[in-house]
Amino acid sequence: MHIRSCLPCKIAIDNYKLNYKAFSEAGVEDWLRTITAISVNDTPYTQAEYAGSVSYDSQYNVYVEDNTIYLGGQAFKDGTENTIVLTSGKDTLTLRMTSDLKIEVVN
Repeated sequence: MHIRSCLPCKIAIDNYKLNYKAFSEAGVEDWLRTITAISVNDTPYTQAEYAGSVSYDSQYNVYVEDNTIYLGGQAFKDGTENTIVLTSGKDTLTLRMTSDLKIEVVN
């Protein structure tokens, strides 16, 4: 399963989410379950137990039932491009988030 895009959203001053709700296929949930690591701008993130625990720090939460990845905002840089690397058991997906919150797939 290759995810080619998602909808980014800055949900609070120091939190971001990558939302895959536009994809209805069950493969999205299966893929989200395989994510083992996330980094933002070369800063490794640690997994938080709950989405609500993600705040201005370097934590993430994969909320499979909502097809959403929540990211703490510590490593994000406002007004510039940000690189998000999602690692799963099978492959790595690198995303670039532009300063206007658009997502581009790097590989």
